[in-house]
Formats: sequence, structure tokens, C-alpha cells
Amino acid sequence: MQGEKENNVLELNDVFEYDVVSVLDMEHGGVDVDRLNKVIASHASEGWRLISMLSNEVGHNSTMSDVDGVSVGINATADQNILIFERCVHRYDRGSRN
Repeated sequence: MQGEKENNVLELNDVFEYDVVSVLDMEHGGVDVDRLNKVIASHASEGWRLISMLSNEVGHNSTMSDVDGVSVGINATADQNILIFERCVHRYDRGSRN
């Protein structure tokens, strides 16, 4: 009985699948816009839509070098950009209700 009720609920609603993609920032800490655009365009061409995006700080990139008394350093935050995509795999036919 419980399984039948669950099947009825699924049949009366749209069903979606989700995909989570991680894109790391570039070494200097900047957002890799080209990579993000490629990931979004690729998913869109397969019927996915971007529903959420967030950044997760994963650490700091810090390098320092000293040549003949001249110091040069890079200090950048490394972020992981997380993209969440959604795609409908089953549409409920609302016109078929009695």
C-alpha cells in the first residue's frame, strides 16, 4: 500500500535530476570566466538549467620569491565555484486528470 501511494505521488508531479559541478578559480585567485561559460553552455545544450551557484573558499595561494633583494609575492584566495543544475526528466501531464 505504501509503495503504491509513493508511486501515485511521483506520477502526479514533475520529476527532476540534478548535477553539481565544481570549477576552481585560477591560480592568481580570479574567477575562470571562460571555464564557467563553457560549463554553463554545455549543460544548457543538454537541457539543464543553472538553478544555484555558490563559492566555497578552499584555501589561500601564497608564493614569495626574492631575487637580489627584490621580493615578489602573490597572495590569493582559492575558491571553488559550485554550480547546481536541474533538468526535468518527466513532466506530469496535467491535462490527463479526471
